[in-house]
Amino acid sequence: MKSSFCTIAIFFITILTSLAHAQEKSQAELDWEKQVGPKGMKNAAYAYVKDDPTLPRVLLIGDSISIGYTP
Repeated sequence: MKSSFCTIAIFFITILTSLAHAQEKSQAELDWEKQVGPKGMKNAAYAYVKDDPTLPRVLLIGDSISIGYTP
């Protein structure tokens, strides 16, 4: 009985902790929201992209005309 209560308590603490971390925004995301404003946040072309250090850094040149035209 006591071990099942501890298991259930740990389960709920884990879920609540993960939900709290999921709702936190990084400083980069807060800066992005400030930069694009409410109108830009609704446009998929300006969507925030979370940094993934496993991906290479790439510079694309010449595709800026597609913003707002592509899905």
